[in-house]
Amino acid sequence: MDLSVIIPIYHGRKYIPSLLKMLDENISNAKEYMIEVILVNDSPDETIDDLIMGYNNIFVVNNKRNLGIQGARIQGIKEAHGKYILMLDQDDELKEYAIQSQLSKIKGYDAILANGYSEDKNNNKVSLYKNKRQKS
Repeated sequence: MDLSVIIPIYHGRKYIPSLLKMLDENISNAKEYMIEVILVNDSPDETIDDLIMGYNNIFVVNNKRNLGIQGARIQGIKEAHGKYILMLDQDDELKEYAIQSQLSKIKGYDAILANGYSEDKNNNKVSLYKNKRQKS
C-alpha cells in the first residue's frame, strides 16, 4: 500500500458524498499507486458505513467514544497500511490531481511537506485546493 488517507469524521454525514467523489477522482488520477481511505467516525451516535457502499479501498473505523480530532487521527494511523499518510479534514476539497501530484514528487523521500501548490507541465504554480479559504 502506497498511501493511507485518514479523515476524522465528526457529525459529518453531509460532507461524505462530496468527499467520496473528490477522493474517487483523485484515486482515478493516481492509478499507478495503491491508495486506501480510512474514515474515522468519531461520532458514536451516528453511522456512516452505509455511505461508503460500492467504494473499494474505503474503510470506516467506528470509535466507541468521541476521541476528538487528534485521537481520531491516531486511531486512523493505527489502522493504516500505507507507506505514506495523508491527513485530511472532513470538509477539505482537493483538486482532482492533488494526490497524484504529491505522490509523484516524493520519489523515495521519507516525507513531503506541501504548501498547497504544485507545478504544472509549464512550471506554473497551481493550487491543489479547490477554494481560497483552504489555502490559509
